[in-house]
Amino acid sequence: MRKVEAVVFLAMFLAVPLFAFRVLQYTHAALTVRNVCRELVQDLARARALAIQLQEPIEVNGSKQSERFLQRNSYSISTPQRVIEDLVLPENVQVSGNVLFTERGQPKAPSSFIVSSFNRNMTAEIDQNGEVSVP
Repeated sequence: MRKVEAVVFLAMFLAVPLFAFRVLQYTHAALTVRNVCRELVQDLARARALAIQLQEPIEVNGSKQSERFLQRNSYSISTPQRVIEDLVLPENVQVSGNVLFTERGQPKAPSSFIVSSFNRNMTAEIDQNGEVSVP
């Protein structure tokens, strides 16, 4: 009976670090997605302001992989002539979506961006007036 109790105690003792690792991984993914989504919302507002300021269309495009950065996900802010900024994302984070702001700062069509890492997701939505929200 003592051997069974010792084995059960040892199994419980070893299981705690495994659960702690999983909790830390889950928390890290959730915080990373939240921070990237917050930065994306700021960049969308900045792209809208740039479209008004430069009086030309500005596109924000999330891509799975960028040619310039091997195996790293990114999203870019660009005009029809040039790329203004290419933002590299943390490892295992993806942003998918696309929006084109006109010269007046309004999107051509309502759009949404999905920020994801492992099984954590957040969505940033742009309405027809150009207002960005995170539901």
